[in-house]
Amino acid sequence: MEAVLNTEYGGITGFIGVSVTGFRYEKADVVLDIGLYQCTLMGDVLQFRQERDVTGDDIKPPPIIVSKSHIPVRCLGTEAQTVPLECCVQSPFKVKWFKDSLALDAGVTENGNSFCRTYAYPLEACGEPTSLTFTCKVDDLDYRRVTTLSISEEPFTCEDDEYGDGREGEQSSTECPLGQVGENIAKCENGKWILVEDTCVIRVIKELLDSSEGLQVEDVPSFVEKLSEEIKVIKNDVTQSPNTISTIVEILGNIAFIDTLVVNQPVIENVLQTVDVIIGEDSRESWTALNGNENNNASSDLLGSMELLSDKINGTFTFETDAILFDTSTFDNSFYANLNNSVVLDIPNTGFSNASITTITFSTLNNVMPVRSSSFNTSLFNTNNTDPVNVLNAAVVLIKGFFILVFGTLFDSKIRSILTRKSPTTSTGSNTTRSTSGGISSTGLNWFHRLRGRRYVYHTSEAANSASAGAPESFSNI
Repeated sequence: MEAVLNTEYGGITGFIGVSVTGFRYEKADVVLDIGLYQCTLMGDVLQFRQERDVTGDDIKPPPIIVSKSHIPVRCLGTEAQTVPLECCVQSPFKVKWFKDSLALDAGVTENGNSFCRTYAYPLEACGEPTSLTFTCKVDDLDYRRVTTLSISEEPFTCEDDEYGDGREGEQSSTECPLGQVGENIAKCENGKWILVEDTCVIRVIKELLDSSEGLQVEDVPSFVEKLSEEIKVIKNDVTQSPNTISTIVEILGNIAFIDTLVVNQPVIENVLQTVDVIIGEDSRESWTALNGNENNNASSDLLGSMELLSDKINGTFTFETDAILFDTSTFDNSFYANLNNSVVLDIPNTGFSNASITTITFSTLNNVMPVRSSSFNTSLFNTNNTDPVNVLNAAVVLIKGFFILVFGTLFDSKIRSILTRKSPTTSTGSNTTRSTSGGISSTGLNWFHRLRGRRYVYHTSEAANSASAGAPESFSNI
């Protein structure tokens, strides 16, 4: 901005320079970019200052281009055969079609809410199968989208109303449902279109993701409040959209990685209200889909972000949602807490005074972490029994102070009884303690220990998760 103004005003006699305050982001965001903007022209004698208060109505969302990324085409060898290429963007933006650097003459359609251009590409004489690419670009902005035509004389083997026509091995794309951005890409296999990629994300969440990538410390409180409010409004749509949940996790990661961030009570409350929605019972099927994707680490990324945020907590307070119990407090020498009647934490004789400890208890993280049926190596507990057992984490507790505990519940009573009799020990200073981490090695949480390299658990106990459960079973006091 300053470079542009200096160029425009550089020829004015007596002009020295220009300074601008208020501009921070390449992508407009209603929450982050509202406020007072000031432009100052500095001369030899006088200064000219202009101010403007930018409101939410002055800021428009970035352009969203809608066009197909893949279009299979059958060349018929007839004269005047054309392929329609349509590209749309919301008003007031406009778009043009390009082949390489050449702008194409395309017709215009406007309906008040969107601006569309349709180019009729004329097919030449049929020949060898070929692919052609066209680019739809937003006027005066660096937003673009590429469309690829796959042209061949071979007949189509896949046909339907959603993805159109295509040949074996070819791909075709279709738009996301109303209110979402991205696309669905399908591949023609054995005469049917098979969905291979779904990038659909609820539009407002995608816009918040874009904003979070340039987030400043001072904007975090208003941003997390907006995130929480938006998710409450569209809760049902969020929980049914795996990609939207993954995007929200990415947003939380962007917040957590802000180096100088200090997390106060309003910030963490808004964050936890957001997390509460995406780990609820309604989101179970979405998390199953995410965990089935080897390239998606949303579950571990979520826990990692929670750990980073707990490092930045300022103050002592307690907060509770439907699925999360948060507490940050201080203690002298010893600490005891009954965490949501599921986990009892007992830390005796630490020798510390005025020590800080933060606990975040997730009661429904079993919806998030992948459940595995595996052969549990009970030889660690002096038994030869290696029968397969189903292992599921019922409560996960993240504790920040001077150690981390990742806690799992084993629903197999045989394993619980073995753990009660004897479990691995870890020495930390003058304390010899039992570690429950050996009992959850097949829950999918062992990544946490590998990542952080800390496996220190002080005296802990767990309520047996069964109909016969009575007092908590102690995994301490060897």
